[in-house]
Formats: sequence, structure tokens, C-alpha cells
Amino acid sequence: MKAEFVKSSVQLSQLPTAELPEFAFIGRSNVGKSSLINTITSSKGLAKTSGSPGKTQAINHFIINENWHLVDLPGYGFAKVSQSTRAEWENLMKSYFLNRSEEHTSELQSQFRISYAVFCLK
Repeated sequence: MKAEFVKSSVQLSQLPTAELPEFAFIGRSNVGKSSLINTITSSKGLAKTSGSPGKTQAINHFIINENWHLVDLPGYGFAKVSQSTRAEWENLMKSYFLNRSEEHTSELQSQFRISYAVFCLK
């Protein structure tokens, strides 16, 4: 499996174009989302990990075999960040799920018969 980091985005306008299927990981802070991505891709260190909650603070895209994306989303719950930062993450996640699915739906349903998938961890 070929896996490469594409980009980190803190705004929807920064996301890669919605041309490929995306498999997004969302869950509590420090539950192992980034570690799972590293395990799936057999690429230690591809997704940055930390022993303290809140390491992932942006939407991180990784391209897999040049034909789909794994998406590492910021965690929620235990990160030691300000309430304003927490609110920004919440708004970013809401916007990602509401708007990104619309972008994917027509193109991907016709091409792959799938819009997007979400893996929820703990």
C-alpha cells in the first residue's frame, strides 16, 4: 500500500478537491485514530501521534494508492485547549460533515456508488 501525507487544513476552503472517496476517522482525543492510520498503512509516523490529547488539530488528508483518502480528524473531549479553540474544532467538524458529503455525493455515487465512510472510535 502506498500512503502519502497530502495536507493539513484548518478551514474547509483549504481541503483537497473532493474528487476521491474519503474514509474519515473521528473519535475522542487520544483514542488512537492517528495510530490506527499508521497501522492500516504500515507507515510508522505517517500520521503524527502523541501521548497527550489534542495532537491532531487540523483535518489531515493522506492519499492511499493514489485513488482514495484517509482523513484524520481532530479528536474531542480530552484535549487541553481553550473553549474558543474547542468551538472552532466543533464548527470545522460540523462544516466538514455537512458540506463535504454534499460535494462527494453526486460524483462518487455515480462513479463508485459510495459517498463517504466514517469510522467512529470510542
